[in-house]
Amino acid sequence: MKTKLLYKEEEVRLIKEWGGVFTPRFVTNEFVLLRSSQNPKQSALGKFNGKEIVPLRYSGIRPFGIAPKSVGQKSLLEALLSPPHEAPLIIAKGAAGTGKTLLALAAGLHRQMGKDKWYRRILVLRASITMDEQIGFLSGDEQAKIDPLMRPIRDNLEVLIDNDEEMWYVNEKELANKVEELFERKIVTTEALGSMRGRSLVKMYVIIDEAQNLKPIQVKGLITRAGNGTKIVLLDDPEQSDHPFLDARSNGLCYASEKMKGSSLCYQVTLNDEECERSELAAEGARRL
Repeated sequence: MKTKLLYKEEEVRLIKEWGGVFTPRFVTNEFVLLRSSQNPKQSALGKFNGKEIVPLRYSGIRPFGIAPKSVGQKSLLEALLSPPHEAPLIIAKGAAGTGKTLLALAAGLHRQMGKDKWYRRILVLRASITMDEQIGFLSGDEQAKIDPLMRPIRDNLEVLIDNDEEMWYVNEKELANKVEELFERKIVTTEALGSMRGRSLVKMYVIIDEAQNLKPIQVKGLITRAGNGTKIVLLDDPEQSDHPFLDARSNGLCYASEKMKGSSLCYQVTLNDEECERSELAAEGARRL
């Protein structure tokens, strides 16, 4: 087991006891928190790349002023900011309020609107409307039908713009206009999951929210739509499936998590209830309800 220098002042080493009780076995792309045996307060976060533990590369980036506050959030942001050829699939699990969707949008916008412009656009899908279900009973065109389900996405975009000093606004109306501009310029788009059939998504940043409501075959259908330069981000809480025939073990999010474990193309991060940033009430509700 090799470790690279993760702490500039004093190297934090991971000791592997081959003959002892504790023999760490890491999965490729697993994030590792190292603590000094001499000073427990001294720690460093790294990633196992299949051969050695290496430092995080993007820990200094604060997309839209968003600073990760926990180990889980730092790990997730590292995965989200990594280039699509290295990390084309991200699976993030966690209770409500742990920042999954906010971080996913912040990282996607940072890479789409930056000077390098890694992605053509950000595509957001919500699993409230599944591939094999119809939305015809709702009034209006397709966009009008899915817009109410995308309100949480707009809420998070408002938070990001409100947090970004460069995108200042005068009042709530102007804030709403800035969010709407992201959609008008096709920087952010939303579609029904059913529209993914037969598609090839090239150079796109795809966020699939409420992924625990997907069936395994639907997750496979979405992941296999990814073309070159595309990143797929699966989000949400496997314990909160709304589908009557899916549970914490059989839903598509858990299926993908188990099948893709150890793949060099997949990063997986689980955020604990203690990492809830929404409010004390949200954290308490996630624990108790």
